[in-house]
Amino acid sequence: MVQSLDVTFTEPIDPATFDYHDVTLTRDGGPDLITGDVKVNRVSDTVYRISNFNWVVGNQGTYTFTVSAVGILDAAGNTGSGSVAETWVMETGKPAAPANVVMSPDLGVSPTDGRTSVPTVTFTGTVGETNLSVRLFDETTLTDLGTATITGTNFGKTVTFAAGGAHHVRFNAVDAAANVSPDKFFDVFVDLTAPTATLAAVTPDPRATPVSSVDVIFSEPINETTLDRADFSLTRDNGANLINAGVNLLYVSGNTYRLGGLAGLTDATGAYQLTLNLVGIQDTAGNAGIGSVTESWRVGSNTPPVIAPIPNKTIAPEQLLSVIISVTDTDVPPQTLSFNLDPGAPAGSSIDPTNGLFTWKPTRAQAPGTNLITVRVTDDGTPPLSATQSFTVIVSDYSVLTVGTNLVRTGQSGSVPITVFASAGLTNLAFALDVDTNRLSAFTLSGAGPQVGLASVQAVSSNRIQIAFGSTTAAFQGQMKLADLNFIALSNQTSAFVFLQPTNIQATEAGAAALTNVFVNGGRVVVIGNEPLLEAQLTADGTRNLVLYGKPGSSYQLEYSGDLSGTNNWNNWIRVPLTNLFQLIENVDPNGPDIFFRAYEFIANPPLIDAHAPTNQIGSLTLFGQAGVGYRLQYTTNLAGVISWSPLLSYTPTGSFYFVGGLSLSNPIIFYRIEKP
Repeated sequence: MVQSLDVTFTEPIDPATFDYHDVTLTRDGGPDLITGDVKVNRVSDTVYRISNFNWVVGNQGTYTFTVSAVGILDAAGNTGSGSVAETWVMETGKPAAPANVVMSPDLGVSPTDGRTSVPTVTFTGTVGETNLSVRLFDETTLTDLGTATITGTNFGKTVTFAAGGAHHVRFNAVDAAANVSPDKFFDVFVDLTAPTATLAAVTPDPRATPVSSVDVIFSEPINETTLDRADFSLTRDNGANLINAGVNLLYVSGNTYRLGGLAGLTDATGAYQLTLNLVGIQDTAGNAGIGSVTESWRVGSNTPPVIAPIPNKTIAPEQLLSVIISVTDTDVPPQTLSFNLDPGAPAGSSIDPTNGLFTWKPTRAQAPGTNLITVRVTDDGTPPLSATQSFTVIVSDYSVLTVGTNLVRTGQSGSVPITVFASAGLTNLAFALDVDTNRLSAFTLSGAGPQVGLASVQAVSSNRIQIAFGSTTAAFQGQMKLADLNFIALSNQTSAFVFLQPTNIQATEAGAAALTNVFVNGGRVVVIGNEPLLEAQLTADGTRNLVLYGKPGSSYQLEYSGDLSGTNNWNNWIRVPLTNLFQLIENVDPNGPDIFFRAYEFIANPPLIDAHAPTNQIGSLTLFGQAGVGYRLQYTTNLAGVISWSPLLSYTPTGSFYFVGGLSLSNPIIFYRIEKP
């Protein structure tokens, strides 16, 4: 209600001339409600506040508040004229609740059941008087849905629900005095999910008797007016639709319906398929189904699958053969087929049991040969039936050309053997050999085998030589040596691995036929100069070995590192006195899986001693020093106090090391030293 009102004059007035007698207040045109209790207080020279009349304006009605200036004087004594009035309405009653609420689109079975399949709907309705507003609130999600648009006494509001499901919507009318009407509720169910269905399985399958009915189970209640037998189709052996007027559709319970009257349509032998088209079927919110569902069965006996003829194949050893086995099966619904190979299939061959992909990569040991392979395919019908189909795979002849290996000091001559294996007789064999001719030169052939009638070698270009062999009256067959390839390792070169790789191979079988199945094992020459070489080896069981190549009589320090990012990450590992051109170091594993190694030659000055104490208690020493220098080896058993060293032997190494063996370890502690005179 109104607590006070301010009145503003055009100029300052005499406050003594302005009191409640100059004010009137009426309700609905009735008597003056102003009494002496009304207060007039000065706010400023021209503004005065009239208050303490609120106790007479609490009843509903239209109030008129009037101030007359006739008896009011300004500061100069001039009398005022005219009056000013303010009118307001006092509302104390609640407006009526909104009525005739309707939702659109209402897509349910009835147009007023509040079910829809879209999240955005429009509510409309009416109110009992004008100048009202209507507010909406979702009691389910506790969401304010906003204020409706009102024209006269009609209102409308479009709402988008954030989630599907049930929504309990409250409507309230509110007048200008903020009086709120009683609640009006409207229940909405937003269903955003299309209905699905399954057809009950027909058992047994295959069967000897017709099927009288099939149940269909929906995922939710449906609008029954959208379901009839026209939504079904029934075919036999992919023929015409058998559904006719004799087929009936009955409600069973829950969401289950039964399609009956099928016995007379399914008594003939054949493959049947029942299909339900869901596109025209709606749930109770108007959602239409999508796609279709099917159920298939067979009346009558099972039929075996049929394998298409498989062409015979010819392949080389170590060549992958892949063949897709093509199968047809007239049974409907399609049966699951499984593939396997009958006994007698060659070792290593296989077939995928599900898709019929046959694969085989014959080994060299299986060549040459003719292999009869039988494929079997079996269905999962009752009873299971199978079919077989055979084909032949011929593995052709082959040859293996091998160039051998050797170790050679720079400036010295050497050779590598050239051998061949031929499963069928060869009369001619020619090939190019890629080799670094800046390291190896002066190539000749010697030591030709008895079947070799022609052997030649010549340089054809930089880093390539041509080698040719021709047979005598007896062809090259089986494993045999053709000749030795001789060469000289050039002087003044660094140590290196020189690879000998055959290429451009031409082989002729007896009868002048070209043989294309030639396998190659390349050779290698390890050229040893002043620098050591290291070679890493990994055995089949994962053991790591190292091979050190170097000069006999030299000593080498081996180092390892697990990190090559820096410059000083190398650690001493072992010292190796090399007695031959190479030494195998087995089971290498200093500290972990990622290890790098390097080696360098050293000459110990002063001398060094490596002691070895094997499990047989017979010790040995390796004494590192300078070649041609005399040394004395001494020992003692106690380093405390005054040390007494006893002579063991005097020696002069011819290389950079000297071995001392056969040391008895009867005393548990023995100390050794080398004295250089």
